Amino acid sequence: MSFIALLLPGSAGGTLDTIPEVDNRIILLEHHLSSSSRSHPLRTHWLRDLATARFARYGLSGQKSDLDKHILHLTEVALLPFPSFGLYVNIFGVLHDLAEALFTRFHKFSKRPEDLKSSIDFLRHARKLPLEAFEVSRTRVAETLVLALNFYPTSDVEDATRHIKEIMAICRELLVSHSPGHYPVNSLVVLSISVSTEYHRSGHVEPLDEVIEFLRGVVVTNPPGSSQVSLALGRVLGVRIAQAATCDDDIEEALALLDTVVAAVDPGDSHMLTLVHAQALTLISGFASLRTYDNRSAESLEKVISLCRSCLSRNTLNSSTMGDRGRSLVVMLLEACLKIRFQYFGLTESLQEASSCSSEIDTLLPSQDPLIMSFYESATEKGAYSTEELEEKIRYLQGLAVQGTNERWAYAKGLGNWYRKKFHQTGDMMDLEECLKYHRMALAPGSTGGRSASYSCLELGDLLLVAFDRSSTIEHLEESILMHRRTLELHGSRGSTFEVHHRLSLSLYFCWLLLGRVQDLDESMRFFDMAVGNEYATPHHRLDIAYKWAASSRVSGHHSILTAYQKALSLVQTSLVVAPTIQTQHYRLVATTRMPQVPLEYASYLIGMGQLEQAIETLEQGRALLWSEMRGLRTSVDQLRNVDSALANKFAKINRSLEALTTSNSYSQSVPASSSMDERRADDREGTDAFGRTLNEQRRLVEERDTLISQVRQLPGFESFLGTPSFNTLRDAASRGPVIIINHCRWRSDILILLCDAPPSLVSTPDDFYARVNKLRTNLLDTRKTYSTSSCQYDEALRSVLNDLYTLVGQPVVSRLRKLDIPEQSRVWWCPTSTLCSLPLHAMGPIPSDDGKERYFSDLYVTSYTPTLSALIKSRGSGALTPDRPSLLLVGRPTDNLPEASEEITVIQRILGESAHCLVSEDATLQAVMKGLQDHKFAHFACHGNLVPGRPFDAWFRLEGQDRLTLLDIVRSHLPNAEFAFLSVCHAAELTDESVADEALHLTAAMQYCGFRSVVGTMWAMVDEDGPEVAKHFYKLMFSSEGGKVPSYMRSARALRNAVQRLRKKRGMTLERWVNYVHYGA
Repeated sequence: MSFIALLLPGSAGGTLDTIPEVDNRIILLEHHLSSSSRSHPLRTHWLRDLATARFARYGLSGQKSDLDKHILHLTEVALLPFPSFGLYVNIFGVLHDLAEALFTRFHKFSKRPEDLKSSIDFLRHARKLPLEAFEVSRTRVAETLVLALNFYPTSDVEDATRHIKEIMAICRELLVSHSPGHYPVNSLVVLSISVSTEYHRSGHVEPLDEVIEFLRGVVVTNPPGSSQVSLALGRVLGVRIAQAATCDDDIEEALALLDTVVAAVDPGDSHMLTLVHAQALTLISGFASLRTYDNRSAESLEKVISLCRSCLSRNTLNSSTMGDRGRSLVVMLLEACLKIRFQYFGLTESLQEASSCSSEIDTLLPSQDPLIMSFYESATEKGAYSTEELEEKIRYLQGLAVQGTNERWAYAKGLGNWYRKKFHQTGDMMDLEECLKYHRMALAPGSTGGRSASYSCLELGDLLLVAFDRSSTIEHLEESILMHRRTLELHGSRGSTFEVHHRLSLSLYFCWLLLGRVQDLDESMRFFDMAVGNEYATPHHRLDIAYKWAASSRVSGHHSILTAYQKALSLVQTSLVVAPTIQTQHYRLVATTRMPQVPLEYASYLIGMGQLEQAIETLEQGRALLWSEMRGLRTSVDQLRNVDSALANKFAKINRSLEALTTSNSYSQSVPASSSMDERRADDREGTDAFGRTLNEQRRLVEERDTLISQVRQLPGFESFLGTPSFNTLRDAASRGPVIIINHCRWRSDILILLCDAPPSLVSTPDDFYARVNKLRTNLLDTRKTYSTSSCQYDEALRSVLNDLYTLVGQPVVSRLRKLDIPEQSRVWWCPTSTLCSLPLHAMGPIPSDDGKERYFSDLYVTSYTPTLSALIKSRGSGALTPDRPSLLLVGRPTDNLPEASEEITVIQRILGESAHCLVSEDATLQAVMKGLQDHKFAHFACHGNLVPGRPFDAWFRLEGQDRLTLLDIVRSHLPNAEFAFLSVCHAAELTDESVADEALHLTAAMQYCGFRSVVGTMWAMVDEDGPEVAKHFYKLMFSSEGGKVPSYMRSARALRNAVQRLRKKRGMTLERWVNYVHYGA
């Protein structure tokens, strides 16, 4: 018998023992009535007794006909005039009994709303009467009304809200007026059931918070039947968990309530154990409805992971009452969240734990019913199935008998999922149509409600978009739009609202493309804006939508294009700081493919509008994000300290803490890879692992830092503190020579020459510039991977690339520099973007000449590179004048395959004498090198350099033994007095595979970031014998008297150019050997 059935009035039956006894009584009363006139003074009394007898018979027979006659006789009693004399009939009791009987008939048999409505009307009227004077229990009337209201079908949210509030008001009265031993536990439980029912009907409960606070107030009084009241509170908390976007506190509270009930329940109380079991499943189902495809923020994802682990450690999920089903639901959610975490941050530990979850699910599922097992298999991406296996899965599920709302929904969804898998494998539109059929079935009336309906609509709309993409059938597109609009009406979570806005923006845009309706375009752009502004979605998902918005508005010429680009650019940095460490931030950069494109495309639009200065600001704001962020953490507070020393000290301290955290990877060391899943969960009682704690700490530090920055900006003169640099600031980068910026973009590519005393100069490029440059890079890198850099094939490929580069870039740039009166042999800096970061722009050529000599770009101008304008400005910061012979740290590790390193060391020692401090072979330990970098302004490395594909921060210099100086080690170091570094190693300025070109994540840029003003590096593997040759000419030229009083590090670019020119004259010199050397910085 259900909980509601136990509460129904009249469940105990009549007072007579057998049906024959009752029938005799009925015959007698019917005889009296048939043999008397309608005006007989006892007629009302006999009808009342007959109604009672009929109800007694109903209690014994359970037949609807007996209940119908009971109601008929009570109605006749109520309609008869009161007798002027004779036996007294309690008409108030008659009305109460009639109300209860109508409710019983509704619940047991008819389901007719008019029965329920009449019952409620009678009960409401009875509550206004002086019932006590007529021996009618006011409490019983109130409790019956609560039951009736719970069953009454509501037409809308407003109607449901009135009923729930009425039930809650009655419960308040019952709490005040209840008699000893009759605490209104049942009514409180019904209140929670009414909330749950309404949520599953509409997906939204208006007075939810009010009900929760009311039940909390009841629970704290520890009333009789407190376990059931606690379960009632847990039930409504579960509803809020499913309804709200943030709910971790509710989950913790609900779990604690369940723990308390489990601890208090008598193991022999099967009824209470059943209720606990059902409530735990309800809670977990609500918990599981926090679907990871809601695109939740990183913080929210960590909370769900933490709560899953906490939930799995609770007694509730480990007790026999819970069974395997509840645990499997939580483990499924944990598995999904861990996979999302891996996608967000690339944490292999999370992928390993997800695999452990999958194994546990495999052990739990066999104990489940076949429908659950099939649905789970269909909804996951586990394993690969052949077409025959998929067809067998479909036949198996189609052969299962289903009943009840949840089973019908799982059945339809499961078949829809299997057909979707089959479609992805076969591409057969018939499979997709079957998939659509079953997903529509999952939305049929009575199949689902609440959040499940919202997600079902969302999924069906997505599948219809796939169908439209494959068939170009406009009806599919229109039905998709209809389904997504319906999703919004079903009050889905704010996360899924983001998804719906995204889908609608695309669908309506397609409609505009097909039908040309301006209203579709305007509405599409409005939905784009709403999706981008949804702060409950992850920044990188919002960035992806903003990128699509900008592209769509650019194609369509919509007026929102500038807004779209501005919002996309603002989300670039936000998307980056979602990750707590610099390595996970790099992973996010690579994973979020749109991120590097946003500043380039925005700048191309601004250039097209003639806004060159704003375009330069945009490129600076959106490139080299990791270096810019880290450089911001080392911002000088000297000026601030003169104004507010306390604030300056706070800001410096928070920067140090944030930098230490950002450059750490301690979270991966806290949880060993070999740990079991249970050991991982035990890492923290609250379920938060080392990475989660790192993320939480980073969030705290970032929020505190943002608060301090706001305080600083309130001070006079600090309004733009750590703001985006203006064009007037950026143009200082060209104070010692023009900076040539190349924006490589699919929309349009442009060359901008930045000058310190004139507006930027725009150099146009051919329409096919973008594609041709991509082809050059592909040709060069593919040849380098296939052949060695010393091969004739690579030399030929490089020669072709340099020649084409001169045609595309060098020739128009040289022509413009001459028009700008920039004399030859001047310093120029390259600031390329995208693909061009991997191409040797300094060596473009050969350039035609009157004397017939072979010349290249670096012969005409002294060239350097800079990742950003800010980095170049920073490299020219004020500092003490370096003596002619500065101390130089000479790090060398000659090996059998690097024999010329010894000669290189000797050459440098010969030139610098005692100014060269050597750490060679066994002396070149990591500790000694790090200390030496602190003590010397100049450094020279002659050792092996190596790249790690996809992991730029693990690029390294080989030192003594197993010691390695990694790029991350360099980033962590603080070298405020450093000036110049020569990296005579392989790959020092080469980008790793799977890295972002515009981030310039290589050893040369790292040395520049940590303090060196000028750095010499190599673009690929260098030839060992060239080291001594280049070093000899370089240091002789650098420390010659020709440089005058110019700081030594500022002579390095010209010294390198001249040294390379001499290397070129060497007999047998190949192109790749001299092109390899590049200069970065001042």
